[in-house]
Amino acid sequence: MKYNTGKKSKLNDYWSEYIVDPNFWLVPGQGYALFSNKPLDVIYEGILSDSRVNYTLEYSENDKWNLVGNPFTAPLSSKKIFEDIDQKIQGNALFFLDSENGVYNPIIIDGKEEVVLPSMQGFFVESLRENTEINFQRNHQYIPKSASYHWSNHNYLTLTISKGNKSQYILMGMDDNAKYGFDNYDAHKLFGSSEEMPEIYFKVEGEELAVNVFPTYPAIFDLGYYIPKEADLSLTIGNLSILPQGILLLLEDKKINKFYNLCTESQVDFGALKGTTEDRFRLHIMKSLETKTKDVKLNDVYVWADKSKIMIFDTKENIYSVKKIRVWDKRRNNLVEQQCEKGVTVLNYKFPKESYLVDIMIDDVWIENIPVEVK
Repeated sequence: MKYNTGKKSKLNDYWSEYIVDPNFWLVPGQGYALFSNKPLDVIYEGILSDSRVNYTLEYSENDKWNLVGNPFTAPLSSKKIFEDIDQKIQGNALFFLDSENGVYNPIIIDGKEEVVLPSMQGFFVESLRENTEINFQRNHQYIPKSASYHWSNHNYLTLTISKGNKSQYILMGMDDNAKYGFDNYDAHKLFGSSEEMPEIYFKVEGEELAVNVFPTYPAIFDLGYYIPKEADLSLTIGNLSILPQGILLLLEDKKINKFYNLCTESQVDFGALKGTTEDRFRLHIMKSLETKTKDVKLNDVYVWADKSKIMIFDTKENIYSVKKIRVWDKRRNNLVEQQCEKGVTVLNYKFPKESYLVDIMIDDVWIENIPVEVK
């Protein structure tokens, strides 16, 4: 079968009918879906591509996905084709089918590492606009010096949802040029068709994303997930080593009113009902106050705002301990003063959108005038 971008089939999807013509010619650069009810070695016969292949990307308002493929018998280096693909593909993301789990997982072409595009393998891309094409070239080939090479990203955080030994993941990273909302650095979620697998995505400005790139810290995002049947699931954070010092990830489970520190507790287990859930998990990514104030007493202390709430988190791993917090508005009215608990303390006040000054008491000494903005 081939994928017909924007053209609905009798089954209300974009797949063609089964191609059964023995004289059908495969188009170089185009991807195809092959179905088999048992393990099968596919034998390719004929003249293989030995030169540049230009493949036009289809684009429509309702559907921008294209199934393309590496037309050569050698793997391709994404670092080498980055300059051609950049600004043509949403999020510079390629989506590969995990056939064992029936889901599509993204990799990012960022020009910074040797992500390899396997030989003769198809993948989905989402075109950014009309009248674009991918140019596959023989000089993009990557011949590994050893038997080991990879085709996954190591400079993005991964968020993986799992059911037993089956899993699917999404990616998150930071770029100074990106926006907090949806832009060309992000990529939409491409859902699979498994009746067993859970799938996870970011919910940003009404968009369902598999790749989420933001400009700086702090950053807060909703996580949505889908599961065809009720099940016990887990969320796992990966590639934590890419985080700079002083950055914290908290996962808020609004169903049980609990925060998980993903930097120390990388896996969170939970029960999920059948269907789609978008109002349970929220991811908070913050800088410690020490990085802002240069005060070592504020190491491992985080203050941030989320909607109308101001919160403080003290890891309690420092020799200093936060006892109280108070907040002033820009007219120097003292709005709230509250004792700090272990973990996350949510202040008992609904804050309008404005800039505030926060004071924190450590060992009976107030550290004053820390700015916090409620957006």
